[in-house]
Amino acid sequence: NLFTGFIFCGCGAPMHMSYPGSKSKAKYKYYACSRRLDYKDCALRYIRADILEKSVINELKKLSEDKPRIQTIVNDLKEENRKALPFLKKNQQKFSRKIISFTKEKNGLLKWMSQKAAKPYTLNVLNERFEKIELELNDLTHSRWQVEEELKKRLHFGLSSEKVSQYLKNVVETFADFDRQEKKRILLEVIQKIKVNSSNEVHLLINLPQNFLLPYKARGFGEILLNGALRMRNTRKAIFSISYSIKDYYNNNSSSMK
Repeated sequence: NLFTGFIFCGCGAPMHMSYPGSKSKAKYKYYACSRRLDYKDCALRYIRADILEKSVINELKKLSEDKPRIQTIVNDLKEENRKALPFLKKNQQKFSRKIISFTKEKNGLLKWMSQKAAKPYTLNVLNERFEKIELELNDLTHSRWQVEEELKKRLHFGLSSEKVSQYLKNVVETFADFDRQEKKRILLEVIQKIKVNSSNEVHLLINLPQNFLLPYKARGFGEILLNGALRMRNTRKAIFSISYSIKDYYNNNSSSMK
């Protein structure tokens, strides 16, 4: 299902695809709160899947055309980067100093352990300390690598309002060309989470990548997405949200809700 895994009810429970039993609704698939399905203790109505899915794409389309809002988002990200860089550089230096210190101690232990006069008890103590230092160095090296990767992304900040707008337009314009699985993978690059509080209140938590190749259709947009050029999901929290009413998309179709 297109949204399974990143669509949630306002109560916090995940939403799953369901097929209501009534004949008038059997021809449609619905997203339903799992607590309503399992425990009957959530009042959120069933949301028709096709209408919700179309609404998400349409909201992304509207965002792609809202240049002032996109510019505000990009400006906020640039300011966030500016504030984060000193902290990241400080952490990088801190981890580097610790790595140097532990490496010196490790080399000293190796020198002691290589001496023929060292007693077995002393060697055991030195070996235990050596193993602890090795673990510390592994952890510190990994932590420094994480900080350096984050620094690279922020130092090479590649978003502009024009790029974001074109990126979202290409998502919308090419979306229908892909199969169900590919569509889901594309959406996962753009949407961190969908939260449905009610038919009047749907929230899309957006998580645009900070760096990406501008995916013009002529360059194989789907291929760029699916082959990992934008594998940045979950590396940062959602950067902004879109809120809207699903009722606006029902076109007064009262049979679409249960």
